[in-house]
Amino acid sequence: PPQENPLPVVEVEPLELPLWFLQDAGVNIHPEIPTVEEATSGPLSKENVCKYIEKALDWAKRPLHWPIIFLGLVVFLSGSFVALVFITAVRIEPPETQALVLEVNYQILCGIFTLGGLVAFPRRAWWVSVWCCRRPNPKWIEDFPFHRTHPKSTAAIIIILNMNCLFTFLMAGFMWAYIPNYTDRPPASMGILVPLACLSGMIGGILHGKRKVEWESSPKRDCPDVHNVNGSPQL
Repeated sequence: PPQENPLPVVEVEPLELPLWFLQDAGVNIHPEIPTVEEATSGPLSKENVCKYIEKALDWAKRPLHWPIIFLGLVVFLSGSFVALVFITAVRIEPPETQALVLEVNYQILCGIFTLGGLVAFPRRAWWVSVWCCRRPNPKWIEDFPFHRTHPKSTAAIIIILNMNCLFTFLMAGFMWAYIPNYTDRPPASMGILVPLACLSGMIGGILHGKRKVEWESSPKRDCPDVHNVNGSPQL
């Protein structure tokens, strides 16, 4: 006999959604989609997602990370205000006052991004030196455990993240050089440098995180590292 309240059948592309979430919600999976066991063995498995959440909560509980969280909230609020002004959802009169308020928000964002670049640049420059000298140490291998299986990706990630610092410093130079006469600042300078700095940071961070997650969920992570005759790890 037909069921009174049959569960809906959801048609989605394979691996587009974490299927364990649909299974826990009591949703029937389309037969063309891989089985739950096959689809939940990767980075989006329920176990890995819970692990990521636990790591994020543990990271947020550390007092040393609270300033980073605060700066992130400032970036979110300041960036949201700038976006609202650009889509004319918020308007301040007279126009000169609005331009001044926007400039203050620009300087806040620029200062926070520059601070992040100054903190990250020494370590990223060290990555370049290690890669060029071909002499990694345990800390470098911890940052790039996938360097042997994905050497091109490792080099690309290092270059992109260092370009992020370069674009950030150039942006800060243009921003601070025109503080006395901010209305004379070339619009093209910010229109080019800001997207380049943001995109390089996002792309480099996403690629780095993606490779590390793939490595952590791969059996290759248990393989011993390659050593030379002297016992030191090699790239």
